[in-house]
Amino acid sequence: MAGEAGTPLERAMSTRQLRVGLLVDLRAAPGGDADLGTRARATLARLADAERAGLPAVWLSEHHGFADQHLAQPLTFAAAVAARTSTLRIGTAVLVAPLAHPLALAEQAALVDHLSGGRLELGLGAGWRHEEFVAFDVDRAERYQVLEERAGGLAALWGSGVAVPPPVQAPLPLWVGGRGPRGARIAGRVGAGLLWLDRELLGPYREALAGAGHPLDAARMGGLVNMVLADDPDEVRAAVRVPGRARAESYRGSETSSSGMERLRVWRCEEAADAIAAMVEGLPVTDIFCLERLAGLPERLVRRHVELVSGGPSPAPRGTDSLGRPGGRDGRMDQMTRRADAPATTHGVGEHQKLTVAGLFAERVRSSSARTALVSDHEEWDYAALGGRVTACRERLRAWGLAQGERVAFIFPHAPEAVPWVLAAACHGLVLVPINTRLAPGEVAAVLVDADVRGVLVHPSMATWVDELATTLADQWFIWVPEAVEPEPGAPLDDAPIAGQDPLWILYTSGSTGTPKGCVLSHQAGVTIGFNLFYAMALRSTDRYLSTMPLFHVGGLGFTLGSVHAGAAVVYSGSADAADMAGSIRRHRITCATVPFVGALVDHVEREACELTTLRLVVWGSQMERPETIARVGSVLGAEWLGMFGSTESGNVALITDANDELGHPGCVGRPVPGLVATVLDPATGQPVPEGDTGELCVRGPSTMSEYWRNPEATAATLAGGLGALGRPGPSWA
Repeated sequence: MAGEAGTPLERAMSTRQLRVGLLVDLRAAPGGDADLGTRARATLARLADAERAGLPAVWLSEHHGFADQHLAQPLTFAAAVAARTSTLRIGTAVLVAPLAHPLALAEQAALVDHLSGGRLELGLGAGWRHEEFVAFDVDRAERYQVLEERAGGLAALWGSGVAVPPPVQAPLPLWVGGRGPRGARIAGRVGAGLLWLDRELLGPYREALAGAGHPLDAARMGGLVNMVLADDPDEVRAAVRVPGRARAESYRGSETSSSGMERLRVWRCEEAADAIAAMVEGLPVTDIFCLERLAGLPERLVRRHVELVSGGPSPAPRGTDSLGRPGGRDGRMDQMTRRADAPATTHGVGEHQKLTVAGLFAERVRSSSARTALVSDHEEWDYAALGGRVTACRERLRAWGLAQGERVAFIFPHAPEAVPWVLAAACHGLVLVPINTRLAPGEVAAVLVDADVRGVLVHPSMATWVDELATTLADQWFIWVPEAVEPEPGAPLDDAPIAGQDPLWILYTSGSTGTPKGCVLSHQAGVTIGFNLFYAMALRSTDRYLSTMPLFHVGGLGFTLGSVHAGAAVVYSGSADAADMAGSIRRHRITCATVPFVGALVDHVEREACELTTLRLVVWGSQMERPETIARVGSVLGAEWLGMFGSTESGNVALITDANDELGHPGCVGRPVPGLVATVLDPATGQPVPEGDTGELCVRGPSTMSEYWRNPEATAATLAGGLGALGRPGPSWA
């Protein structure tokens, strides 16, 4: 981490390679609580929010017969977590192995790994409560022997075909929970991680690893830090006395009480940083976690604890990069402490900036091959099929002699078959110049000449439209690409030597203030644009996004990459007409949609009394709808409103609003997305204007353009001082 960014805990732990997660037990509060279903749904919602804020992992515990209804089936709940999230690692800490049939354990673990797209961390333990072994009619005296048999036998069950299918991950990350030397040796012999934070166990663990022929650098440890984070520890200490005592008594009530639990600590972030640093010093610790919720603690304090662990709401001072909603950097515990070898599905706000579009898409194909990627009224492609089509398109680009770094124009209708060509160009290292199909042929010719393109990829349906171009631009190739491309195997999608700063797209402005200029956006910018939309829309792998923005627009390209970030589906269906859109939303179970005519859709749904039961989010431009229309989005459509403000130069989405912002602060266009700095400057002096004054809204961040193509004067004027001007002078409160 550079400089003094982040919370004290973040800074203190910046050199550690740790994932900091939450442990879920679903317990009821002392003296009564909501029913199990209500508690489970509330926990799932908190985890989804925490994931959007940056939480990397959740761990689920197991106990049976507790009066407070402790979570009894962690893999069942893990499946629910998998369905509600898209990046969280999902661990069991621990599943009591002697109480599970080996085949059932192997099948259930594999199912969760498939549902999650390869995110399961399977932690197994021997168990200790006498009552649980009696209830399951299992001999407690043999629990360590059975634990080792279960842990060591899973690979054989999957490999022999007895348990089918095997997990997505090969091998599945395996942990053994053991708070004594015997458990540590079992973890070492089976080559698993040791899920207990005790430096006295490192010796027997490493000895057992070496004795079984496992490399010593495979050693990894993790476990519970029994803490609650708070802004005011004294307030929380007073609040935890009763629920903390009840939690301790629930263990003491066992006939054989031995939870091994240290007393609960309440810390500020900086105190936790010091304690954790001392705890893990010299140990191969990769994962720690703390309780997600102490049953009986007031909900306000629970939410703040979760926010401090994962990242959460914080003040959004003018000119900062905070959204003022879950995901802000203030209070962030582990944003930069992820494992260096974590899969790309767990990347954080900063890590995505190192990627290329080719690498992002290749990782998604590898990790989410069976998830739906593209949908039309006629067919659906999963990510594996889309990857095969991208490979086929890339092979054609190679066969046509198009080489990395060359500029290629792109003339396509708004249709799913355009997507493989866009991604293939990115994977091949070409610089794509998407052409606005609403331009006149003469305007298109000017763009093609200015961009100095090597060739033009044209969809057959556009043949008549480009006849005039073909006669006036004889030096350019016009390549008539096939309407349908069948998937085929081929070279890895991300094998081209592409760097994050290499140009990805040249997108021409509308020319509303002069001659159209080509905004050069790099691979880093493209990945960041997609991440900003993924983050702002809280996209999940289960989402189905209705695309209404064409792929010659930075928004259309960005929404596609946002869906790739999440492993979500992009749907091409109907038109922006209200009746068409309502029909598409119902037919394709749409959850998110960009809606150009929000008022018309609201009026249609209200007039026709048609329910859009799957729709959760409506997206359109900030301050482009009347307040009364925004207010009806929730009451009529049953969806949330998300306003977006930006330009091609800023990478499309620079600031976002919700309904409360636009209804409560008339004239606002939002707060910056993560990693983007927004400042209102005096155009004459280049200095920030006082609060309440007007000026020019300027932004800086990794999603912005690199330059105007072959226009150094305009580039210098727009990127002066490192801040790119965005829009005309407006209210100082963005």
